[in-house]
Amino acid sequence: MLRGAELAHAKQALIRTQEAPEPKQAAPAPALVEVAVQVSRSQTGQSWGIGLGEDEGSGQKVITKVAEGGPCGAKLMVGDRIKAIDGKKGLDHAAMVQIIGGSLGISFVVLRTAESAAAAAASASSIARQPTISEKEPDVHVAVRSDGIGSGTSDTVSVELVRETLESSFGFGIGNTDEGQFVITNTANGGVSDGKLQVGDRVVGVNGASTANMSHKDMVGSITSGLRCQLVVVREKEKKGAAIDRRASISTVEPDTKVAARADHLGKGSKEEVVVKLSRDDASQSWGFGLAEATTGEKLVSQIAEGGISDGRLQVNDVIVQVNARSVLEMSHADLVRILQQSVSVEVVVDRESGTTGAWQRKGSIEEVAPEKEVEAQVNDIGHLKSEQVVLHLTRPSLTDSWGFGLAEDARRGAKLVSKVAPGGICDGKLMAGDVLLDINGQTVADLKHAEVVQAVVACTELAITVDRPVANFKFTRNETISRVNRSTRISARADNLGEGDDDNVTVSLVRKDRSVSFGFALGFADGAHVVTVVNPSTPSDGVLQLNDVLLSINSKSVGGMSHQDVVSRIVESLVMKVVVQRKASSGRQVVEITRDSPAQSFGFAVAEHPNVQNCTIITSVLDGGLAEGLLYPGDMMVGINELTTDDSNHVSRVEQIKASLTVKLTVVRNGAPPVVQIEASE
Repeated sequence: MLRGAELAHAKQALIRTQEAPEPKQAAPAPALVEVAVQVSRSQTGQSWGIGLGEDEGSGQKVITKVAEGGPCGAKLMVGDRIKAIDGKKGLDHAAMVQIIGGSLGISFVVLRTAESAAAAAASASSIARQPTISEKEPDVHVAVRSDGIGSGTSDTVSVELVRETLESSFGFGIGNTDEGQFVITNTANGGVSDGKLQVGDRVVGVNGASTANMSHKDMVGSITSGLRCQLVVVREKEKKGAAIDRRASISTVEPDTKVAARADHLGKGSKEEVVVKLSRDDASQSWGFGLAEATTGEKLVSQIAEGGISDGRLQVNDVIVQVNARSVLEMSHADLVRILQQSVSVEVVVDRESGTTGAWQRKGSIEEVAPEKEVEAQVNDIGHLKSEQVVLHLTRPSLTDSWGFGLAEDARRGAKLVSKVAPGGICDGKLMAGDVLLDINGQTVADLKHAEVVQAVVACTELAITVDRPVANFKFTRNETISRVNRSTRISARADNLGEGDDDNVTVSLVRKDRSVSFGFALGFADGAHVVTVVNPSTPSDGVLQLNDVLLSINSKSVGGMSHQDVVSRIVESLVMKVVVQRKASSGRQVVEITRDSPAQSFGFAVAEHPNVQNCTIITSVLDGGLAEGLLYPGDMMVGINELTTDDSNHVSRVEQIKASLTVKLTVVRNGAPPVVQIEASE
């Protein structure tokens, strides 16, 4: 690890950014002669007194400066092109610096101009001050430069990297250690930085600015902002002569170095990979970010809390690809939220839009930053308080496809709860058993009855749902049932597999104080089915049973094959009933237009005022072979006639409209129930 004093010294000595000089008319290349040079020093801590650079144009390694009175003062010349070191040719800049810095004696083979060769031969001792490479050869653009090679325990290296396009990678990654140092985390084989940067290099300058007070996102933003990047790095000399594989990662080169934030393959394509480590005091503290799932399956950071744990590390629209070394590709939104909820420290790997680091607004939301992303599940503040609010956008192919979840009602609180989630269904990995439904398609469900919520769910193919998910439920898998998640919950009504096929089986509980109090519904019998024909308001059945529900069982006893009287007797004897009914899926509002030839001709249907629904007209029968056959059905509730609605008409005026019309346009709400031929009250 670099000593603090060395880093401070290196940061003080930052070179200023220099733009590449304007191209000039090329002069004839001077003749070069090959010269063998032997140099030595007394100890490894002594500086060689030379600088080594790399010509951006030719890639040649060139001596950039020679210190007066140093070991190389009378032997190497500024401008020497190094052909070989200790018999080794084709070395890159990093490998050459490594060999020079670790040796007591070196054999150089250099290419030197005739003028420089004559000057060296004429001097029997150290040449008095030599000019620097920029003074001697101003047309040479040095892309990588190391000065003071061999001094102390580290070298300061200046590196200039150039990529072809903004979509190209610079070929290295950078991390931010717990000590505030910026460290090179990896280099790509054959990439722009290969042979120039080395894993473990500490970055002390970027584009002429010190990194002392930079955040990780500012650093990445500066690097990826253009085609050219200038870095000043401090490179620790090898310990005990061990060679570092420059293509290893920081975790293998320096396993004890803790990297809190990391971005790999900077500038690559339209994404850059960032590794972020987060920790919190306990599992009740918010992580300070929201998590969304797009319709593409991407897990997105949806918002950032200013001043929170994730502020300055994550940013809105980051795509999470790994959590704690586990891929999130096959995880559901609920599973990922559960992992985050149960952890006090996490390592998150995200894909980030290239060049956005440092330019992002933390107060933005995913809807503002990336409006093109279609979000279907969202938790706005992970880890906060005792529950999470989850926003879901769900769709199904048709009205007969199941939503894949059930809905129950808490008998004590009246809360509408997800009772179960079907594995592999539409809501698998999005809803969880025990979720408390807050609103549906913008409508608050607190004051709605269970039956009304069920009706709203099964009547549409698109749902926008907000649920409150208790933190305690995150320990359960998503395929549990409400009875497993919360054993103390008393269920007064329950409907499973909402929207499946044409019918849903709904489980409800009815309780009355004594047998003198009515359950509040009437039961009819038609075609072998026991059918609910009346539901009285303000009774135990209100909001629990619906007209035309078909009774299937009472207290786990099937009513199939029972006579109507036996079923009624079983109801009369009960104080508490657990009833399973088959509920026809509503087909929503229907507009029906019927035309007759003359006022004397019948439309072929009969109506009556609904006995329990205020200001409602109901279709009571449809004549076989009549004009309305196949258009209207018994049980259809009229909510409009011609241009009138229920708000500006009553039952009498609707009947008058029917009688006076040759063409009548009816708007009805259809339950699709069979006709009821017998009605018997049950107490």
